[in-house]
Amino acid sequence: MTLDRFFKRTERLLAGTALVALVLACAAPAALAQDEEPDRDYWVSRYEKLVSEVEGLRSKVDTLKLNYTRARTRNYPRGEALKELEADRDKAITELAEKEAELEEFPEEARRAGALPGWFRDLD
Repeated sequence: MTLDRFFKRTERLLAGTALVALVLACAAPAALAQDEEPDRDYWVSRYEKLVSEVEGLRSKVDTLKLNYTRARTRNYPRGEALKELEADRDKAITELAEKEAELEEFPEEARRAGALPGWFRDLD
C-alpha cells in the first residue's frame, strides 16, 4: 500500500466518522426534545412578553417619529440634538423590526419545541 492510498483511506474514514458524530449530535437534542413535555406556561408567558415588547416598541417608534417631525418642522433643536433624535428614532425602528421578526418566527419555534397552537389562540 502506498502512502497516498493510506492517506486517502484515512481521510475517508475520518470524514465518515465526522459525519456519524454530526448525525448523532443532531439527533440527541431532537430525541431529548421529544421525550420532554413542553411547558405551556413558559411558552405562553414568552409569547405574551414578546407581544408586549412589540407593542411597546411600536409606541416608542411612533413617539420618536412624531418628535423628530416636530423638531424638523420648527427647526429646533438643530445640529447634534436633531441628529440624536434621528439616531434614537432609527435605533428604535431597527429594534422594532428585529422584535417583529422574532414574533413572526415564534410560532414555528414553539411548534418545533412541542407547543400546541391552541395555547396561543385566545391570547390575541
